[in-house]
Amino acid sequence: GFRARDIAGMKALGSPYFAFLNQTVEPGTAMDAKFSSRYSVASALLDGELTLRSFTPEALRRPEALELGKLLAYEADESVPLQESSNGGMEITLRDGRVLRREMKKPPGHPDNPISFEQLVEKFRDCASYSCKPIPDQRLDDFVGDVLALEKLDNAGRLMAHFSAP
Repeated sequence: GFRARDIAGMKALGSPYFAFLNQTVEPGTAMDAKFSSRYSVASALLDGELTLRSFTPEALRRPEALELGKLLAYEADESVPLQESSNGGMEITLRDGRVLRREMKKPPGHPDNPISFEQLVEKFRDCASYSCKPIPDQRLDDFVGDVLALEKLDNAGRLMAHFSAP
């Protein structure tokens, strides 16, 4: 393994269609950060994941994320056709000279590589935790149960009832 402080440089390899995502070095808003490969890669490396917490105002100001993001270069492969533009790779050079490479064909969430239902529920729960009005765990559990039984529900409107005022 390695830690973020061990990284000397990074290079994202991918479609020319996504080169613009490497332009924002210090995102000012969550929207800027979501469309900044520099910030997203740095945050994922520091935290081991990307969640809504990664895009809070406090997270956007983390000096270690901003500094790490500056190490990311983007190399566009002009031969990548549009229909394969979600494919790509990453190369991380460590201070000790090691170079780590990873290629990703059809990343998680791609139609040909869908995330599991469990991962979807985890993401849903994370998003729900940022609701302006807290949602009790039991309501979330009931909602997930109804989604699992969707084909058996008499009325799909029942799903929204989980989030309506009692």
